[in-house]
Amino acid sequence: MCLVALALALPAARAADLSPDLAERVQQSRSRADFAAALRDLQAQQEALGESADFNYLLGVVALEAGEPLVALDALERVVLHRPEYAGAWLDLAIAHTRLGDPASAEAILDHVESTFSPPPALREQIAQARVGLRAQVSRPAANPWHGDVAVLGGYTSNANAGLAVGGFNLTPVGGNLVPVVLADSQRPRSDAVLQSRASLYRDFAHDSGSTTSLLAYFRGRQYAQEGDYTYYEAALGASHNLPIAAGRSVVLGASLRELTLGGRPLALFAGSSLGLRQSLGGCMVQANVEYEYRHYQQSAYYSADVLWGGAGLDCQWRGNTVQLTARAGRDSARGDRAGGDTTRIESSLLWRRDWTPRWTSEALLYAVHNGDQLGYSPLLENNATRRIDRLGERLSLSRTLDGSGHWRASVELENTRDYSNLPIFRLNEHQISMGLRYLF
Repeated sequence: MCLVALALALPAARAADLSPDLAERVQQSRSRADFAAALRDLQAQQEALGESADFNYLLGVVALEAGEPLVALDALERVVLHRPEYAGAWLDLAIAHTRLGDPASAEAILDHVESTFSPPPALREQIAQARVGLRAQVSRPAANPWHGDVAVLGGYTSNANAGLAVGGFNLTPVGGNLVPVVLADSQRPRSDAVLQSRASLYRDFAHDSGSTTSLLAYFRGRQYAQEGDYTYYEAALGASHNLPIAAGRSVVLGASLRELTLGGRPLALFAGSSLGLRQSLGGCMVQANVEYEYRHYQQSAYYSADVLWGGAGLDCQWRGNTVQLTARAGRDSARGDRAGGDTTRIESSLLWRRDWTPRWTSEALLYAVHNGDQLGYSPLLENNATRRIDRLGERLSLSRTLDGSGHWRASVELENTRDYSNLPIFRLNEHQISMGLRYLF
């Protein structure tokens, strides 16, 4: 009989101080076995609710599920300090000590439970069996502290080669007549079958000071059946540190590194650092940040640049709905001479996710990007007009859990992207449909 079963055999505490939205969000994360997400949501409220025994009990249980016994130990010790009659909290505290390799303390807690709460004979027998396991140093393995997902989707795209949306354009030589140019078929959109692969891995580390450190790694790839020169891969590493400074408020420091390849050849390396301020507002989280990014194009230094960003974001969750709104603006300063000179970049996105049932989830993403050069692009294009490009896109997806644990999901995605520009050679369109499997752990 494992210690977890013992804890469940006694009445569980109610998180009475949680808002309905937060309680529902935590419950849904736990039902999907996404214990790390549930833990993050609870830790975000720790400054405001840290004096509540009910809140600390839930925090301790979720921390155990997420494989963070140190966080659980701290929370559960606060529970039994203020509510020593909380029998379930004592048993979960024994679990935390066991996970931390301290079976002696766990057994002492079992002694306390037996002597203080006079459990019924059936429960006494279960406690006795648990003691045998402790003395043999056999305990329930700690939950894997690493989490992530792997996805593979196959589908079809209308523009694998980033072909132009127009069939031709005019050159404008200085002092001359317009020269019409008809594009070859190789420069027009070509459709192809596409295989997309995605993988991510992350872990949160909680510190005694109340701060947390997060590590993230991810990989994305697009492989084409015919257009191998446009096969694309992206790999990234990231880290962030969340430092609480007041109730519901924290400072976030971040760093990232991304590598891009195209057609099997190195394309670019991006390195960035960021500083942000995060504030909890009811069921929402608001964040403002500044970011520096260095973009190094490995085949040609012509495109290398420094980008300074300023941005903000809003993340709200209630009754199975998640809404995320982000926006940022930056100045892309070229390190060398390039057509168009420096570029102003503005990016925004709106994500809505809905859990309709424990098995069905839908998601809609809308995004918009504006790029505007500071100088004329080329005398041969629209008499050296200043280039502007506006990208609009939307992605819709529907997924369904395939097993009771919530690890396996099947999904279908539709995505549409359009690039508008005052220079015809930068106008692009792409439509894509794909379906596949995703595994979460």
